[in-house]
Amino acid sequence: MTSLTTKTPNRRPLPPVLVACVWALVGWPAAARATDGVITSRRSETSGPALSVGIGNDYGLAGAQLGYYFRLPTVPISLVPHFGGGMGIVPDDKARPQAPPGVTVGLTGVFGSRHRIVADAAYGTLAAESLYLHTSWVATHNTYGLMANFGYEFVSEGGFLFRAQAGYGYPLQTNLPASERRPIPTVSIGLGWKLR
Repeated sequence: MTSLTTKTPNRRPLPPVLVACVWALVGWPAAARATDGVITSRRSETSGPALSVGIGNDYGLAGAQLGYYFRLPTVPISLVPHFGGGMGIVPDDKARPQAPPGVTVGLTGVFGSRHRIVADAAYGTLAAESLYLHTSWVATHNTYGLMANFGYEFVSEGGFLFRAQAGYGYPLQTNLPASERRPIPTVSIGLGWKLR
């Protein structure tokens, strides 16, 4: 009587680093989308990064903004730290040189699911100042300051994003003496995509 023996290949366990990476890419985002035991793929109700393009103070006149939505687990509120930059403010007089690229950094509070109320505090580009010397414009530089903005945001279930906000800023980094500094109106409009 002969017996058949089959060799089973040696199976090595997956390295812990690989398991952790797979969980971070697949399991963790799914767990983060769980709300009261229900899994949702609606990007309007999840944490994740967002990228938008637009015009206004948050975009350095015309540029882009990157933010990350931290969605609170039990209420429809998100906190969004953001950074934006763009081509700089174009002076209204063609003889003036254009301002350098503008930047803005801030924190936004968002309340709502798809249609949202926005409150934003930021530090960034408010205006441009030009130096006039001996009958000609010499240089233009940005004026930076604190901004407080309020507005509206829409995020679709698929991630399309629209935001419009307005407010006031107070110049801090400027050549103007403190007695001549006044609040400056601010406005921003952007379109983008919530990536997760």
